Amino acid sequence: MINTQIVDYVQKSLQAGTTVEQISSALSSQGWSPTDINEALLLAQEVIRQKSVIPSVPRAPTKTSQLSSNLSIDVKNMSASQILLYLGGLIVVLAGVTYLIISWSQWGSTLRIISILLPTLACYVTGAVLYFSEKHKEQGIFSLLVGAILFPIFLYIMFKELSFFEKTLNDAFNFTLYLLSFVLYLVSSYIFRFPVWSFMYHGTGLLVCYFALKLLGIGSIFSEPTMAWIFLVLGAVYILLSQYYSQIGMKDEGEHALIIGAGVTILSLVRLFAETMFFRNEILVYYLFGLGLVYFSFGVFCEKKGKIRYSQVLYLIGLSVIFVSLLRLGFDGLFFKDLFGSANFSTKDLVGWSNLTVGIVYLLLAWGISKSEAFGLKHIETYKDFFNIVGPLWTLGAIFYLGLGGEKFLYESLLLLASLGFIFGSVVEQSRQFLYIGTLFLVIYIFSIGGEYFQNEAGWPVTLFVAGLASMGIGIGIERVRRKYFIS
Repeated sequence: MINTQIVDYVQKSLQAGTTVEQISSALSSQGWSPTDINEALLLAQEVIRQKSVIPSVPRAPTKTSQLSSNLSIDVKNMSASQILLYLGGLIVVLAGVTYLIISWSQWGSTLRIISILLPTLACYVTGAVLYFSEKHKEQGIFSLLVGAILFPIFLYIMFKELSFFEKTLNDAFNFTLYLLSFVLYLVSSYIFRFPVWSFMYHGTGLLVCYFALKLLGIGSIFSEPTMAWIFLVLGAVYILLSQYYSQIGMKDEGEHALIIGAGVTILSLVRLFAETMFFRNEILVYYLFGLGLVYFSFGVFCEKKGKIRYSQVLYLIGLSVIFVSLLRLGFDGLFFKDLFGSANFSTKDLVGWSNLTVGIVYLLLAWGISKSEAFGLKHIETYKDFFNIVGPLWTLGAIFYLGLGGEKFLYESLLLLASLGFIFGSVVEQSRQFLYIGTLFLVIYIFSIGGEYFQNEAGWPVTLFVAGLASMGIGIGIERVRRKYFIS
């Protein structure tokens, strides 16, 4: 039997990086036979192979923005003097705010303006000095941000106290305030290189555009939809601007522009959907549906180009708009009314058939998304489960709604067949959503049939008893299907 001493030696030598030739030469010089050396090498290599595991990739550190990393305070390593310094600064700020509140009504216009101007300038001057020092850059950034926040407040007080405008907070007042703030933030972003400035000048830039459009005669976004359409364009501009930032290496600025662009787009779309609900602008629903398809198509284009971050944003916007547009078409029966007219149909039939059509479209969307991977689209798969829920839910719910109000054999039979179709289709599609929703409506069908056809003859107790037994039987069958096809 091979000596364990030589095996241990060979194993440690191999793990240390020694070559086989060097190990063989060393052992030969010590008097070991070639047979013992070869056996030891084989055993040692086998032990190393069995013990070796693929080293796990260390967890990547969580990406934090430059703002959070630069402004973070390590509480554990703070000295007592530092704690007192920050605490003292907070107390001074609170004292100043309290003094302003108490004394504000007693001061004249000049003193009020100076009381805000001085701390604003002090924060900016102090921040600029600290920013260009090596040791206190973080404190300088913080001081600059405080000054930047105080600047619009200073403008507001100055405009109001000096009566620069006929009315406080009118369009001209707001436009001037945000324009000057925008200029300050934009200049600051070039002098004090820091990503947070981009978020500030992008935000104030949007407000400048809004009040400039109002000065040109376009009504408020709350009064008419024109402003919402314009801001849809601005949202697209910001999304494209984020791509430009990313290309020139300004990733944080690109993130800010993308967030602002997506937010502006979503808020504008919400305003346009409100137009269809409260102002009965029904034709607008079809325009929004087409717009959703456009966003979705651009999402596909971006994913094909490898721009995953943009494709995810566009998928979210596009599919959300498509979903809500179809939902709105079914809400008042618009879908069926616009397709076939409403002269020969009751309101209930219009609503029911419209929602049935909407449910079928949702199912088609789920099916199309499930086939997207074949075209190289992977990130859209996350929306398949959502449409696999709303599709059968809307379809079966619409059929059930159409069957209410009496003995309607056609709709009741259709509900039974459709429920069974989703249950058996769940096996083919491997869809738990189909299984659960189909089962739910099959139970609803049993109870509704019992209530309509048997309550007068057998009474409610017998009806419930029979329906309960049937539900239990269906439940057992469904559980067997679930365990066989969905639990590996």
